[in-house]
Amino acid sequence: CFEKGGSEMRPPHLYAAVYVMLQQGSRVLMSRRANTGFKDGWYTLPAGHVRPGERFAQAAVREAKEELGVSILAEDVVVRALMHRPNKQREYLDVFC
Repeated sequence: CFEKGGSEMRPPHLYAAVYVMLQQGSRVLMSRRANTGFKDGWYTLPAGHVRPGERFAQAAVREAKEELGVSILAEDVVVRALMHRPNKQREYLDVFC
């Protein structure tokens, strides 16, 4: 299936984002967005785009370290849920670990 983009046909593109859920008992660690220009001040799960060639677990390890300074092991990462999120600009697969 291809999308029509102006005068040429282009293949659809799916972006992947990983969300890191660090849980202790019934508590989940959240971060507060700041200096991003997008929903600053909102609480969120640490998250980011999955880089080309990167596995979901690797992306979760990287995001936990980059955004929270927390070290986790890839073998401890479990995919808990997936969400397909199409919008006008991009189509996303959100991966919750």
